[in-house]
Amino acid sequence: MKNVKLISESSLPYVSEREISRSVSNLKDSLYSLNPNWRMSKNPRLRDQCLNIETEICYLQRELMHRKKSEISHKAYLESRNARRY
Repeated sequence: MKNVKLISESSLPYVSEREISRSVSNLKDSLYSLNPNWRMSKNPRLRDQCLNIETEICYLQRELMHRKKSEISHKAYLESRNARRY
């Protein structure tokens, strides 16, 4: 497996969306490079390793979705606040 920089849980709120997206992309590449058909593999270590990578990808994608929803909500709030002012 090539070296992939994982983002720690404590630093995740401070990392940019671009960095998170890059990490997701690198994790997907490493998952594919290990074995594209890892789910059918009889090697339990490979399945566990790939499952851990997939879980990490899921967490990072969830963080990106949460940030996008927050951004949309904040934009709507600012628009409604500005509309009330005038």
